[in-house]
Amino acid sequence: MWLIAGLGLIIGAFAAVRLPLQNYSFPFLFFSIITLAVGSRIVVNIQRLNMNISASDIFIFLAIFQFGGEAAILLAWLEAYCTSYRFTTRFKFRAFNAGTMACSIFLTVKVLDRIFGSLSGQLANHLSLKLILAAGVMAFTHYLGNISLMTTLVALRNSQA
Repeated sequence: MWLIAGLGLIIGAFAAVRLPLQNYSFPFLFFSIITLAVGSRIVVNIQRLNMNISASDIFIFLAIFQFGGEAAILLAWLEAYCTSYRFTTRFKFRAFNAGTMACSIFLTVKVLDRIFGSLSGQLANHLSLKLILAAGVMAFTHYLGNISLMTTLVALRNSQA
């Protein structure tokens, strides 16, 4: 659990340092505030995995297209940490949730960069096949990474009992 939390913190810090200064602009800050305030309030609970998925994933996917991978990673880390306050009071679970999200979005961004190249600013263009395919790959990669980390934690926790 602490390994993923630490790795997520490193990834989040790396993204914050690599984020171009012009991305720390009013549109990104406004988008971040909306994501944190609204996106995290809409949550779907998956009972079998004891997991919650928030609508803010959509905002984070949009951030990849509009502001780039580093901005999306940083936003994902912040959003997961803030959203976790609603579900747990334990720091290690909030840190793990933020780390999981940062790792998952990092993996997603790297896969997208490898397959499609940079997607930053793609929402300004017209809807294209590349954008649709990228959205599908994005959703698949993110959820595969996120669920892999979460189910690994559950399996490890159950084997310790």
